[in-house]
Amino acid sequence: MHTKRTIESLAALAVLAIASMVSACASNDPKPSTTPIAGTLTGTVTEPCGDVGSRAPVTVDAVGELSGVGPVTLRIDETAICAAFGMLERVTDIVGVYTTDNGDELRFTGTGSEVHTRLGGTPSATYSADDQFSGGTGRYADATGEERVTVSYNPYDKSLTVTVDGEVTTTG
Repeated sequence: MHTKRTIESLAALAVLAIASMVSACASNDPKPSTTPIAGTLTGTVTEPCGDVGSRAPVTVDAVGELSGVGPVTLRIDETAICAAFGMLERVTDIVGVYTTDNGDELRFTGTGSEVHTRLGGTPSATYSADDQFSGGTGRYADATGEERVTVSYNPYDKSLTVTVDGEVTTTG
C-alpha cells in the first residue's frame, strides 16, 4: 500500500510539473500590442500625368515623425488617373512603406480617392487613402492595423504634406 501511494503521489507531482511547464511556456508567448500612430510628414510628389484619362505612376517621398513610431521616412508608389492640364483625377493602387531610423519597415497597401484640386489663391490638390498595414521588418515583421492618410500638395512645385492617423498592432 505504501508503494501505491508513493507512485500516486509521484504521478500527481509529475502532472503538476508538466502543467507548470506548459503554463510557463504559454506565458512567454508575446501578447499583441496596439499603438496609436499619428503625425504630419512633408516631402514631394512626382506625378507625370499625360492625356486625360490615362494612367500614370505617382511617387510620394516624405519625412517626419509619427507618435508611437518615431522619426520616419515614407515612400508611396501609387497609380493616378490623369485629369486635364496635367492634374490628377483619382489615386488608386497604393503601396507604401515607413522606414524608421533603425531600419525597421512598416508596410501598407490601400485604396485612394478622388483628387480635389483648387487652383485659385494658394493652389492645392488633396486626396485621402484608407490603408492596411501588412507586416514589414524588425519590430513590424508581423504588423497589422490601419491608417487614414490625407495628402495635400501644391500641383505646381510638387511640395506636399501627409497627415497620418491610425493604429498598428504588433506581437514582437
